[in-house]
Amino acid sequence: TSYSAKQLDKYIVEMLEERQQQGGKYANAATKSKLLGLGTVLKKVEQELHVNALLILALAQHESDYGMSNHAQTYNNLFGLYVFDENPANKTFSSIEGNVLELAGQFLNKNYIPPGAGYAHGAYFGNKVQGVNVRYASDQFWGAKAAGHAYRIDRALGGKDFERYDIARVNDDILEQSNRLDVYAQKNDEQVIYTIDAAHGQFVTAHKSASGSWRAIISDSGRYDEGYVRKSVID
Repeated sequence: TSYSAKQLDKYIVEMLEERQQQGGKYANAATKSKLLGLGTVLKKVEQELHVNALLILALAQHESDYGMSNHAQTYNNLFGLYVFDENPANKTFSSIEGNVLELAGQFLNKNYIPPGAGYAHGAYFGNKVQGVNVRYASDQFWGAKAAGHAYRIDRALGGKDFERYDIARVNDDILEQSNRLDVYAQKNDEQVIYTIDAAHGQFVTAHKSASGSWRAIISDSGRYDEGYVRKSVID
């Protein structure tokens, strides 16, 4: 995200003050929420583990009811980690930072984002066909709800992230040929850094600028900041 820790924290404070005015379960939100001061942690995780800070905040808002849920307040668990419909475990985290690190390092970057990982269907919230939501939550609208939070955060902060990148779909030619899309380290065919299973017309996040017959995309592999695909294979 283009927003700093200071900007994210400013948003959190203002958002919680608005919630507090509603009273009820949000009566002490501006002083009690577990989201307070989260900006620095989110940007640290973004820098070290390459997971978008604004999207983590959006997910935290959704899963923890703005940091006021019982799991957040009692167990420092903003994301419902290790909590399942059939087994509502009460796993305690020693800190909110530890909880965020667990989400990014042991869930997203281990099972959901890297191509070839056990639950990998695309590095975005998604739905029940593609994206993280295929395996993360039972609610088929979980991805849309989390994305809605991200959109509203961005709007509140000035709308700098919306349309900052192009969203590209792996095109039908690839689907008909092999269902696989190779992503390269450079603008040539010499080194494949990972391969996308494109069976469901998966999406990639592309930089706005194009260079010849190649497009730079944000890498789904933590070992690289970006990769390259041929323009002819994405729409």
